[in-house]
Amino acid sequence: MFHKAKTEAQRQQMFDEYLLGILKQKKVIKINKKIIDESGFSFDPDADNTQLKGAFNNYVDTLVVKNYIIEQLQTRLKISKSLSMQFVNKLNW
Repeated sequence: MFHKAKTEAQRQQMFDEYLLGILKQKKVIKINKKIIDESGFSFDPDADNTQLKGAFNNYVDTLVVKNYIIEQLQTRLKISKSLSMQFVNKLNW
């Protein structure tokens, strides 16, 4: 890069522009880092799981899981549907 300059003044000008570019990049990085630090951003993977996705979806999911458990209790333990429903309802969902 600097070998293209024919005189010392051109070489110095190229060096100054190069150094100015590096300093500008450092300044941008410093500003961005400051913005990130001040924003208080903290990634919490559990926060996404604790948010309610919607009342309807939550209700439907609960019904599906309850019905699946009732069906599994009926077929695997060979108990009546009413007994398995009572057991699932005692789980207090």
